[in-house]
Amino acid sequence: MNLEQIATVFIVLFIISGCATVPEPLNETDSLVVGNFTMDFVDGFFNLAPRLVENNIWVRIRDLETGKEFDAKTNQGFFHFLGQAEHEYALLYIKSDLERAGVIYTFGANIGYEFSVPAQSVAYIGHWRMVYMAPDKEQEKERESSWNFEKDLQLRDMQSSVRPYIDQIAPDSVWNSYRIEAVGFDQ
Repeated sequence: MNLEQIATVFIVLFIISGCATVPEPLNETDSLVVGNFTMDFVDGFFNLAPRLVENNIWVRIRDLETGKEFDAKTNQGFFHFLGQAEHEYALLYIKSDLERAGVIYTFGANIGYEFSVPAQSVAYIGHWRMVYMAPDKEQEKERESSWNFEKDLQLRDMQSSVRPYIDQIAPDSVWNSYRIEAVGFDQ
């Protein structure tokens, strides 16, 4: 392996480890909140083939107890954050910048989903899927176009995928010994 290849490997490992950091509990009642969000363009990404987006979706979250807002970013659909026990949280909206033919388009949707975090657990808040259908070009100007999509927000229970996710990103984490508890929806 030459020096350039070694440097490339270290850069990739640095990027991967930065995306996969899992916070440890700050006190004995903290929980790890885990969810999954994807954007699925089932009828085509604009006038192109269908596309599933799993990475780089920003999920805006509000701690309803403190009013603090923060973002979590998806990786393979998953996102996570350290939650304080008995706090109410809300998924406010999602947003992602997607590229098509050299142009960046911003997609987003309001969510408005509230849930409470139990103590000492991995709190699973579901697999969310925003389905974009029936792409329709509304208008086109000289260097600008506007598209409309029908949207359908779906929530699925895929709790069995949470433990493998934690094992993948943090195999030696204390979270592996915590129970997984589905919150905010009927299992």
